Amino acid sequence: MKRNIMKNRQNIMTTMLLTLLLSMSGHGQSYFSGFGLLQNNTYDARSAGMGLSRTAIDQGAWSVTGNPAHLANTKGPSVSFTMLSRQVSENRSIDAIDQFSDVVTKNVYAANTHTHSNYAMALNYGFKQLTFAYAWTPVHDFAYAYSEEVRNSLSSGYYNRDLIAGYHTLDMKGQIYGHYLGVSSKIKGFAIGFNVVTYADRDISILKKVSVLSEDNALASDTSYAHLSSYAIESSGVGFNLGLSYDVTQHMALHYVLEKTGDLSLNSDGLVPFADSERFYPDYYQPDSNIVFTIRTPLAHRMGISFSPGQKHKTIASFEMELHEGQTIEYSDDVNGLDEFDYRLEHYSAFHVGLEHWASPSLPIRFGYSYEESPIDKALTITRFTLGGSLIVKQIQFDMAGSMSSVGYTYPDLFPTVLKADFPDIESVNESVLNLYVTASYRLP
Repeated sequence: MKRNIMKNRQNIMTTMLLTLLLSMSGHGQSYFSGFGLLQNNTYDARSAGMGLSRTAIDQGAWSVTGNPAHLANTKGPSVSFTMLSRQVSENRSIDAIDQFSDVVTKNVYAANTHTHSNYAMALNYGFKQLTFAYAWTPVHDFAYAYSEEVRNSLSSGYYNRDLIAGYHTLDMKGQIYGHYLGVSSKIKGFAIGFNVVTYADRDISILKKVSVLSEDNALASDTSYAHLSSYAIESSGVGFNLGLSYDVTQHMALHYVLEKTGDLSLNSDGLVPFADSERFYPDYYQPDSNIVFTIRTPLAHRMGISFSPGQKHKTIASFEMELHEGQTIEYSDDVNGLDEFDYRLEHYSAFHVGLEHWASPSLPIRFGYSYEESPIDKALTITRFTLGGSLIVKQIQFDMAGSMSSVGYTYPDLFPTVLKADFPDIESVNESVLNLYVTASYRLP
C-alpha cells in the first residue's frame, strides 16, 4: 500500500513537472499562457531585432530590464516607449486513418488567429558617476482566444447539410506587470548595475464556455455553461538583476547577469494550472474552493560577448547564453487528495545571436537568431528569426523589429466530447507566432 501511495505521488509530481516545463519551453504556445509565469519578455525593438539579446546589448533605458550595467553608458535624460503586437495562428487537427490503420492526412477542425498588443515605458537619467532608470513593462501575458464551431453528427447521406450544434469557447485575458528600478556606475572599462522589480496584476481571467444550440455527441456538454475564473496576486517577492560588463579591448566586451525572478503567489477562484494525472498532460484543474499557488524561480545565469571590428561603417555582433535553474510550484491546499506539493523543474538553456550593421550614420539594420531549449521534449524547442532596423532623426530614434516562430505538438481535445469513445483523444496542434515591435525614444540634448 505504501509503495502504491509513493508511486501515485511520483506520478502527480511528474504531471506537475511536465505542466510547468511545457509552459516554460514554449512562449509561442498560447494555450499554456496560464502556466508559464514571470517570463522576462523583451520590449526593446533594438534587442528584439538582434535575436532577443538583452545581456550583451546596450538597450539604453531598457537596460534596466536586461543588463542594468549598460545603463552607465547613457548620460543625461531619455525616455522610451514600446508597442508589441503579437499575432498567433493555431490549427488543431485529428488524424484521418485508412483501413490499414495508416494516417492518410490531418483534418483541421479548428483554426484560430488572434492579435493583441502590449505597451511598455522606460526612462533614465545619467549623472557623471551614476545612472538611474525606471521601467514599467508586462512580464507575462495570459492572452489566448479559442473558438470552435461544432456541427451535427449526421450520417453520410447528409453531406454538406450539417447544421451548427453549438460552440466551444476559451477566452483568457490579463497581464502581470513589472516595475523595474535600477542604478549603474562605470569606472574605466568596468561597469556594474543593479535593479529590483515588483509585480502587479491586471484583469486576469479565464472564461471556458459551451453553447448548446442542439444536443449532439460532438459537444462537450448536453447543456450550455460558462465558467469564469479570475486570478489576483496574493503576495509577491522582489526580484533583482545584478549586471556586470567589462571592456576587454576597444572592440570586445564581456557581460554577465545574475537574475532572480521574484516569487509570486496567485489566488484563483476557479481553474488553476494542473495536469491530467493519468496521461501527464498540462491542463486546468477545478478545485472545490479558492486556492493559492506559488511560483518560485531560483537563480538564472546569463552570459554574453559583444564584438565590433571597428570598420568605417560600424558593425556589432553579439552572442549570449542563458542557464536557468529548476523552478518549483506549491499549493496552499490539498489537490487531488495530496497535501505535499514541492516540485523542482528541470534546468534549461537558451542562446541568442545578434548582428547590427550601420548602413549609414542614421540607418542601422539588424538580424538575429534565438534558440530556447525545451526540457520536456526536443520537438518543443523554440527557434526564432528576427529582423529590425532604426530611423534616427536628431534626438529621436524609431526602432522596429519583427520575429517569427512556430511549434507543433500533440495535446488532448480542449473540449472532450460527450461520447468520448467515438472521437480521438489526442490531436495535433500547430502554432505560429509573429511579433512586431515599435520603439520610440527621445534623448534630451
